[in-house]
Amino acid sequence: MLNSLYIEETQRTPAINFDYEQGLLEIVGYRSMPEVSTKFYEPVMSWIDKYVMVSDRRNTIISIKLEYFNTSSGKCFVDILKKLDVFAGKGHQVKLKWHHEQEDEDMNRSGDDMAACVKHIIVEKIAYKHEPS
Repeated sequence: MLNSLYIEETQRTPAINFDYEQGLLEIVGYRSMPEVSTKFYEPVMSWIDKYVMVSDRRNTIISIKLEYFNTSSGKCFVDILKKLDVFAGKGHQVKLKWHHEQEDEDMNRSGDDMAACVKHIIVEKIAYKHEPS
C-alpha cells in the first residue's frame, strides 16, 4: 500500500493532498510558482509513478484548483496528466476536475489545453464565482 502525500501550501506553492485510499489527488491553493517547479513537483511525480504501479482503484480523481500557475508548473501538470492518462488507458477511470473562476478566461483556456494533452482522462471544467475576502 502507498502512503498518502501531503505538502502544505505556501505563498508560492499549492497544497498537495494525494489520498491513496480515496483515489483523490488534489492540487489546490492560490498559486503555483515555485522557484524550481521540477524540484517542487519531484515528490509528486514520484508518488504518481508508484500510484499507477500499485493502485487497483477503478476510479481516480485529480482536482486542480488554482488562481494562477506559471509556465513551468503547467508543464509539470501536463507531465502528471500524461502519467495518469497511461493509467487510464489500461482500464482505470481517471477524471480531471479543472476548477476556474467564471471570469478567468486564461484559466478556462488552460483547462482546454490540459484536456487536449490526454486521450483517456475524463475532463470536467468547473466554473466557480470568486468570493472576495
